[in-house]
Amino acid sequence: MRRIVEQMETPDLIREILGLLPDVTPERLPRVERMFKLSYYFGGQIVLTRETPAGLEVVAEGPEVTTVLAQLTQEEVDQCLLSIPDEFDDLLIALPPRHAATLAG
Repeated sequence: MRRIVEQMETPDLIREILGLLPDVTPERLPRVERMFKLSYYFGGQIVLTRETPAGLEVVAEGPEVTTVLAQLTQEEVDQCLLSIPDEFDDLLIALPPRHAATLAG
């Protein structure tokens, strides 16, 4: 099931986190939001992605990566990147304590 990360719903928690990060410029915001979404939806799993004109496409995730890779042409494989996004909770732990306290309520 292929999905474009930029078109996936941004959870309220990620919106709140992004609002707490004063050093994120408007130019960097889409990349930071993408990183948080990858961790939120796919953290800790192997993910096969590729850049498209529409944004970052998740070609396959988890156990299906091996099967999908075997079905791709070499040209398609060359356009892809394998990664394991950080677990979302690990990103939250990495936030400065004042932000973590705000999110905790």
